[in-house]
Amino acid sequence: DGKRHKRVQAAKAQFKLTLVQFEALRWDIRSQVRRAYTELAAAEENARSLDAQAMLLQRLVDIARKRYQAGAAPEAEVLQAKLSRSQIETQRNQAKGRIIQARLKLNSLLGNRLSPNFEISDQGIFRATAKSSPKTTHLVPQPQFPLPAVIDLYQKANADRLDLKAAIQQTNVAEDQLVLVKSQRIPDVQLGGGYSYIRAPSPTSTTNSKAFFDGEYLMATVNLPIFHNQQSEIAKAKAAMVQNDLQVDALRAQIRLEIDTAYSALQVAQKNINLYQGQLLPASQDVLHLSQESYEMGKTGLTNVILAEQTVQQILSSYLDAIIAYQNAWSDLEKAVGGPIIP
Repeated sequence: DGKRHKRVQAAKAQFKLTLVQFEALRWDIRSQVRRAYTELAAAEENARSLDAQAMLLQRLVDIARKRYQAGAAPEAEVLQAKLSRSQIETQRNQAKGRIIQARLKLNSLLGNRLSPNFEISDQGIFRATAKSSPKTTHLVPQPQFPLPAVIDLYQKANADRLDLKAAIQQTNVAEDQLVLVKSQRIPDVQLGGGYSYIRAPSPTSTTNSKAFFDGEYLMATVNLPIFHNQQSEIAKAKAAMVQNDLQVDALRAQIRLEIDTAYSALQVAQKNINLYQGQLLPASQDVLHLSQESYEMGKTGLTNVILAEQTVQQILSSYLDAIIAYQNAWSDLEKAVGGPIIP
């Protein structure tokens, strides 16, 4: 009947809402896994850069020892070089702990199914240090990639954002619930019938004998909503529709804010990475090599080499932070849009 059809429609709308909410949850988990993967890649690259710095400092110790043995430098320089090498060891230990923590986080998100021999296969632009050319990555485009127009991202978000779809679907559910509640005002007519067979005293008999009576009957029951006409339920359903409409409008505004924020962060990260790759990283490495050669030849003191090494490490650390910010900004932007931006 009509009411059954409306109940089915309301149930289907609720089922569709559940599916959209499930897909939204999956997309959120994808974003979390992506961030954890990025953190692990950054931690491993940081450990590699520290290993390289430890080798440079060990070479510096060897140079200082040779100069001391040759009488060209005081023993204090050897001790100072050893101290710098020891300091880098504490950073290496911290880097190893960071890798362990990043693996644990990623493994937890994957349901503890990560292989013990798991290796990051897509280092992306984390390896694009110093003078090396940028490598391709499956996670994000290279920093030189032109960003799409913001208006296009707004339109894509309106079409793809799962939580927006869920909010709109919630409005559809409220509409179907209102139709169903209004249908409850129509009285339900219940029909029944049957056949009756009884034995009772005969009204015409003087001997108290019994007679048999039988017959068919038909009955109808109608519930008349005189005192209750679903008015409170109808008002509640209408209020839910208004509330859902307001939530959809608020969510659209929130989506625009998220896109603008991630887009701005992405632009800043792009500029910083290009600056690091094009100028800061190559220049810091050149200064370090020149200072080492100059110290080995006795033209400059050990302090200049140590300062150059510390500068290189600081720039590398800041570069990795910029890479993480870039990757996370892409992740935030795709999350704000509701899907991959680049096909």
